[in-house]
Amino acid sequence: MDYEISEQRKNCDLTTDSRKMFYFPKYDYRLIYLKLLFLLQLHTSFAQVFSQPEFTKRPVSQRVTEGERAVFECLATGYPAPNMSWVKDFQKEILVTSLHYDVFDNGTLVIKAARVEDSGIYWCYAENIQAKIPAVATLSVTVLPNFVLVPVSQVVNLGDTVWLDCLAVGDPSPVQRWEKDGRYLLIENNMRLFYNYTLVIVSIKSSQLGEYVCKAHNEGGSKSVSAFIQTQDRPVFIVQPSNTTVNIGQTVQLLCTARAVQTPRITWLKLTVTELGKIWTDPTSDTNKGISMTDDGSLVIKSATSEDQGWYQCVATNDIGNATASAYVTIQGFPVITTIQSNRTEKIVSITCIIRGFPYPTLTYYAGGHLVTSDLQGHLVEGQTLIIAVDSVQQQQYTCWAENIYGSNAANFSIPGYMETPLVTNVTARSVDLKWLPPQILGGLELLGYVIRYCPVTRKDWTEVSLLGTKVTTTVHELNPFTAYQFQICARNALGRGNNSSATEFVLTLEDAPSPPQNISVHHVGNESLLLSWSPPSSLNGPKEHIEYRYKLSNINGKGLDEIIYNGTVPSNNSLQVELLHVRLGWTYIASVWSVNTAWNFSSQPASIYIDLNTTADINMDDTLSPDKIIIIIFGVLGGIVVVLVIMFIAKFIHHENTCDSLSFIHPRHTLDLFYMEDPKLQGSNAEYVMIWNLLSFTLVKDAS
Repeated sequence: MDYEISEQRKNCDLTTDSRKMFYFPKYDYRLIYLKLLFLLQLHTSFAQVFSQPEFTKRPVSQRVTEGERAVFECLATGYPAPNMSWVKDFQKEILVTSLHYDVFDNGTLVIKAARVEDSGIYWCYAENIQAKIPAVATLSVTVLPNFVLVPVSQVVNLGDTVWLDCLAVGDPSPVQRWEKDGRYLLIENNMRLFYNYTLVIVSIKSSQLGEYVCKAHNEGGSKSVSAFIQTQDRPVFIVQPSNTTVNIGQTVQLLCTARAVQTPRITWLKLTVTELGKIWTDPTSDTNKGISMTDDGSLVIKSATSEDQGWYQCVATNDIGNATASAYVTIQGFPVITTIQSNRTEKIVSITCIIRGFPYPTLTYYAGGHLVTSDLQGHLVEGQTLIIAVDSVQQQQYTCWAENIYGSNAANFSIPGYMETPLVTNVTARSVDLKWLPPQILGGLELLGYVIRYCPVTRKDWTEVSLLGTKVTTTVHELNPFTAYQFQICARNALGRGNNSSATEFVLTLEDAPSPPQNISVHHVGNESLLLSWSPPSSLNGPKEHIEYRYKLSNINGKGLDEIIYNGTVPSNNSLQVELLHVRLGWTYIASVWSVNTAWNFSSQPASIYIDLNTTADINMDDTLSPDKIIIIIFGVLGGIVVVLVIMFIAKFIHHENTCDSLSFIHPRHTLDLFYMEDPKLQGSNAEYVMIWNLLSFTLVKDAS
């Protein structure tokens, strides 16, 4: 067809040379298109040839235990596809598939059973005509501990010396330790542990009999060996029962094996709650429950129910003694309230019942038998937690209720129950020791502490002391001596305080030193006699018939306080005053009175008073200076100094002016004359200063009083 068309075109009027020049048959266009397409594909093929290797997955360093398989994956791309090879460490030999290695074309290297000598550096190479690139990974092969010395079981007599050898090797070197009866061994005084972990027990005791386990551990894992040290008759457990958890309907098996020179007998007990309390019973006695014991001593419970949950005890017995081991069986499925957590702050109480079961139970709370909802004021349930405002806590019983398809379970909680009267164990003058028994009903919550209440017989208001914790003894301090008290106690938990116990009989605290006498004073009753009087102390701290008052009068005129003029005793039933005779004018005395408990020989601090017979001014000398008295004395001293300075200034001024001829108390010359007439011994050059000193002393005494 194309040829015919060409022929037709030849017959056309194409006489112009230019048209002939640019004319091509139709098949020429197709040929040009095919050539261009071929050139494009050829160019693309040549571009792929020049792609160098590139890792898409590099090998990862790893650690394996001796005998385990190690796998290194090493993947790469490139064009042409790179060749993959492996070399260990810096050797030139390429690893190939053998009994020990598997080398795959995709670059994966498998070490079938790693040995210690396989540890090292592994190089993965990807190579094509463009480049050769490496990737590196390390392999560490650890060797599990292996015991070269093991302890040997022994039958010994008490007092014998026992050697237990144990030595383990491995790579890395293992760490060793000894255990006894499932616990870390405490090295006692008669034990020696050598550097190679050989254990020597000198003069072994009965408490040191049992199973000794030597454990060795390194990065590869751990191993252990054991030995039994026993006497002729005491059973020792080889296998002890362990805590077990199963679902309802499954079979429970508790293992228990014991050994002794005389083969022990194995029996089982279950802790059962009855009206009489918790007792151990034989679980195999009722064959209808599907509980039996195998010949090797194991206990088997078929088709376990919720009633099978609890503590089980294996007892190994022979003619001499026995050994016991316990385990707890948990039956999942039936709802169980494991614990009740409680917390109390200033404003809220939070209670959380922790439950378990399969399927997981639903949990609801009740207050006084009514479901807790948002309608109950001050109560809110968030998740498994009951939140109660402190001022909304009810005195009724609360309940948390857990339920699923297998059944339900409930736990009650409330404030603590009534407590018995506390017992007084010791009494002093200012404290009382108490002890008590915890309440029989704790309220189902953790006990936070106790509240001690006490009241003196003279008042009806009670003082309270809060105690934290569960300690059942305390000492009540800051009591008054010779005072009768009653004591009460109550327990408290997160919900609040329980009822107070009945009060104790009145407890009389012991006697103590009375307080000092009060209102001590001195009055003149004659030229050479004084009347010393006082009031009873604010606190006798003992019966009145045990109290007496002692006094003394001392002269302090230049001879110190050691010169006692008078001393004596006044019974408390007499008038509280005494006449002091033959005192001298111009002398200064100090009188002291103190209270004494004659039965216990306790004395108060003395109450004292200064007696200045020059001025007839009395100064109260309490032994303790209060801040108010100190301020008064300071201002008194300052006032006295000011008065003396004023007198000295006026005296000097009048002396210089000499304008007054009449006898004046202020004029220094006339004043001194009068002063000399009263006491001629004071004449001299210092007379003026003596007068000023007397005036100052007089002022100080008056200000202080």
